[in-house]
Amino acid sequence: MSGFKIAKVLLPISLEKEFDYLIDNHPNVTEGMRVLVDFNRRQRVGLVTELSLGSEIKKLKPIITVLEDKPLLSAEQVKFARQLASVYPYSLGEFLFMMIPAYLKNARQVVSADYPLKLEEKPARYSSYFFGADTFFARYCQYKDMISKALNKGSVIVCLPQLTYLDFVYNIIKRDFKNCVVINSKQTQKELYENWRNSRAKTLILGTRMSMFYYPGDLELIVVEEENSPHYFQEEKPYYWLPDIADSLAKFKNITIIFSGSYPSLKIYKEQKNANTDHLSLKDLSSLIKVVDTSSHKYKQVYNQVFKELIRKNIEDKKRILVIWNRKEYSKIIMCLSCRYIYRCQRCSANLAFSLSENKGVCPYCSAKYGIPEICPKCNQGYLKSYGTGIKRVETILKTLFPETKIDSWENRTQSSRFVLATSQVLSSLYEGRTFDVGFVLDIDTMLSSLDYESTYKSFIFLNNLSFLMKESLYVFTANSQHYLFGYLTKNWRQFYDYELKTRRELGLPPYGALAVITLRGLKEKDVLSKAQALYQKLEKTEVEVFGPFQAQPYKLRSNYRYSVIIKSRQADLLRRLIKAESAALRSKHLKVAALIR
Repeated sequence: MSGFKIAKVLLPISLEKEFDYLIDNHPNVTEGMRVLVDFNRRQRVGLVTELSLGSEIKKLKPIITVLEDKPLLSAEQVKFARQLASVYPYSLGEFLFMMIPAYLKNARQVVSADYPLKLEEKPARYSSYFFGADTFFARYCQYKDMISKALNKGSVIVCLPQLTYLDFVYNIIKRDFKNCVVINSKQTQKELYENWRNSRAKTLILGTRMSMFYYPGDLELIVVEEENSPHYFQEEKPYYWLPDIADSLAKFKNITIIFSGSYPSLKIYKEQKNANTDHLSLKDLSSLIKVVDTSSHKYKQVYNQVFKELIRKNIEDKKRILVIWNRKEYSKIIMCLSCRYIYRCQRCSANLAFSLSENKGVCPYCSAKYGIPEICPKCNQGYLKSYGTGIKRVETILKTLFPETKIDSWENRTQSSRFVLATSQVLSSLYEGRTFDVGFVLDIDTMLSSLDYESTYKSFIFLNNLSFLMKESLYVFTANSQHYLFGYLTKNWRQFYDYELKTRRELGLPPYGALAVITLRGLKEKDVLSKAQALYQKLEKTEVEVFGPFQAQPYKLRSNYRYSVIIKSRQADLLRRLIKAESAALRSKHLKVAALIR
């Protein structure tokens, strides 16, 4: 160690560069340690990645202080961070600092935990499984023994998409495994640091997506619960999908990864099917779903006579009822009766919904609230009136139709609630099991009308997940019964998956290709549009398909204008490299870049 004179130091900045500093009076400094250095006349915390005998730079500053007695990160972890930085639009320094708690990003001197950094070489044994069932407990029972065996050798990470789900799972798992540590972003910096410190060896880690970057060196098994959850997408840099990061880590360490959930993503389904490692023990619940064609009815949704009679009968039979209407507030828009002006958010390009309880307009994106003037602010003579149907208006209608029945909102429900009205947030309680007898989905056509190419797939998953909450039936009302979705709802779910895969293979869509949406945002619309057009023209000269630029939805959000460019390729790594290069070129204090890779 004494022969080394230079420490190469990385800082948590976007520059892809290591900086040389003199070791001088710190002979014990080594790779993986934090050091305090002078950078641009400011004292900054950096991480040592390598030691060297010399440097090409003549005048070097010395390390000010070494901040721990033992390395925080191993050479293996630095290597994995380099692998991530090669394909994701984040620098090595930024990735390394994602691997340590925020508490250690300040110049705090700590005594490092005593855990092994150098581990024995293991033979390649990467393996991947999907365990599917309609409840968490049913899935957990399938892989609990694998967790137990892995903990005899090292550590395990179980990743959950949401905090409420994490709390629920913790209360189950802690009964079987005592050495269980929870890691999530809602913990204080000191609490997170202590949990990180206590999870460096032979520990079961339960956490949200950030926990994957805090993996210990002796990691033996990864479990990604509800791998199909949209909450695993990180749209701000470094633009990742957590299951991809987890799979990369499992391959890097040659360990087993378990994907688990009510239904698999199409990517996982395709991979498991091709590898003959299909562990899908999902029950066929297609018989629970009843499609109701309303195309010939005068009233398509709430006032539909079939709906009213079904509700009436189930109330009389004392069934527990759930009605889904996926639009918040009382009404969708507020419009002038005279000039047809629509009242919009001043910060976002969004129509204001009407909140009956507050008598205000509410932005569906930034939640800003506005008082409603008596006279139209545009024509100064017409009156403003609310139009469209939100969930609060549905509640009012139902209470009028069934005045003797107590109807509870999802937020105010209790264990004794017999009739509950909810939005899609009901799926956050999927782990609770079959808590209702019958359900009614009244606005699935709105979800299907989305321009997203995955709208049908998302609708299928949405409805089938809802069926997990029902003991008897889930009624789906549609005025578009010819849509192919409804033909597959009453069949085995595998038939829909196979059809969807066949269609996507023909179109070159994920999982047979990769699609990325790059969104630029800034305060000046002309500048954002100009940059988006320049990006399109530049990408058009590469080997990917490029579309746009388009106004994002919403195209103005919290005073920032947003334009998107879509790129498509058969190679996901090619898209990541392009995004990494272009985001670095575009990024500035006036322009922000976000990306979603599928």
